[in-house]
Amino acid sequence: MDVGPLRFIFAWTFLWDLLNIIIINLVLSGDNAILLAMAIRWLPPDLRKKGFVFGAGAAVALRIVLTFIIAQEFPVSSWPAVSCCSGSQ
Repeated sequence: MDVGPLRFIFAWTFLWDLLNIIIINLVLSGDNAILLAMAIRWLPPDLRKKGFVFGAGAAVALRIVLTFIIAQEFPVSSWPAVSCCSGSQ
């Protein structure tokens, strides 16, 4: 089966890296949930749901926006340590 430019998706290293990213994201999400629960516990019951939705939405939005900014401002290929460890030139 020739999948052309998408063949890297089926590589074991890609799947391993994807699994690592998913695990890190789950850990960060759990940490975020604990912090959010601590922050909204003092709110009145009618505002807790709004606080939770706003806090979770803000966390997701910030994660996406900040990841995009970092990816644009600091390309990984320009870091000497990353280039050295990956063996690229």
